[in-house]
Amino acid sequence: MTNPIAPSPLYFGLLRLTAPLAASVLAVALAGAPAPAAEAPSPAAACAAFRDAVRDSKAPMAPLLERPDVARQAVIGCRRHDGAPEDAAALGFALIAAGEAGGVPLVRAAAEAGVGEAQYWLALWSKDGLALDGRAVLAPNTVDRMRLLRAAAERGHPLAQAALGAAFLVGEEIAQDVEQALYWHRKAAAQDVPHALLALGMMHRNGAAGLAPDREKSMDLIRRAADLGDATAQWLLALWTTSGSPHTGQTIPEALDALERLSKAGDMRAVATLGGLYWYGHDVPQDRAYAREIFCRGGKEGGVAFEALGAGPLTCPDPIAPALKKGDEL
Repeated sequence: MTNPIAPSPLYFGLLRLTAPLAASVLAVALAGAPAPAAEAPSPAAACAAFRDAVRDSKAPMAPLLERPDVARQAVIGCRRHDGAPEDAAALGFALIAAGEAGGVPLVRAAAEAGVGEAQYWLALWSKDGLALDGRAVLAPNTVDRMRLLRAAAERGHPLAQAALGAAFLVGEEIAQDVEQALYWHRKAAAQDVPHALLALGMMHRNGAAGLAPDREKSMDLIRRAADLGDATAQWLLALWTTSGSPHTGQTIPEALDALERLSKAGDMRAVATLGGLYWYGHDVPQDRAYAREIFCRGGKEGGVAFEALGAGPLTCPDPIAPALKKGDEL
């Protein structure tokens, strides 16, 4: 199979798949079956979790924002505070996660007071706006978004640095500047942000921003991104390995294992790649029945990818049918 990944600009187009909103590795880990709901912590513990996430940019805020039960406890625990901007921000984030619009002014005030986590999340929400319970509480604002993103990046917030680098690289919300993209991606990569490592690896691969193309350095950066859980980096390494690249440091069995895991988590790139390998019998014994099973992991998109092989419509088993049958037997 030939490598379908063309040089720039398609490589850089792939970076859109690793936008900052997808920066959390936990989001990838939760892409499969949902884990059993954990018991909500005490108000004090919940508040402490939000405060830690505000004070430490490497502590994950994203999972907390997806737990309204934890947020409601945090609201109780964070109500009393000494007025420090970080503590006010923690209460604001908890209110927003609990669906209360009153959290937005608190986060806004903390951002204006220089709290990097508040600046970063306001910048994210300013891209498409923020709605709570179907009601808009923050309108899209590109100017405000870029101002806040730069402020957070200059304060050393790693995800903000990666996001600003991506903005300069793509050039949609701000004038394209590959030198600035390189600068901010290097800053974020130094703090082990997976998608920044991937972007920097692509830039070294393609010789962007005046860099001399360096395949070895590129692969080293992309492998680091993959090791840190970046799904795009994991898929690219597997794709290149199965396409015959000798530079990935990965074996065919390792590549197939990565594609299996990613495809079972619903990654359509992995579904199409692994399904194609089994359909054509490349690097694996040809098994078109198993290829169909793999394409079924992608749902409707998997069906479209399957039809692109010229194999006709894809028929997948109904996942609900076995459960209904079992219930009938009871």
